[in-house]
Amino acid sequence: MQFSQIRKEIDSVNFDIVRSDDDNYFEAVILNEETPNLTSKLERFFNLSVPDTLTSEMKSVVASFGGISYGQTLYFSSQDGVFVFAMLWPWRDGIHTTVKIIQR
Repeated sequence: MQFSQIRKEIDSVNFDIVRSDDDNYFEAVILNEETPNLTSKLERFFNLSVPDTLTSEMKSVVASFGGISYGQTLYFSSQDGVFVFAMLWPWRDGIHTTVKIIQR
């Protein structure tokens, strides 16, 4: 799986704000009504990950980008020592979600 493939797949998602769009890191904010569109695209590349099933190395990588708490979503994949993951952090306002997609 390539970060660039995921990034290309989500181009049709309507992001409210794009904070960062680099070769290995994407961060944006979406309106919650757009979440099903985004998650359907992410699920083509990832399985939903449960933080308890991650290795300590995987947990460390996720933690370095803010970690995952209750109510947040993590998609994670590891292949040949390359980690690719997506984190969805719903805001307390009930309207927005921060999206981070990372290859490390």
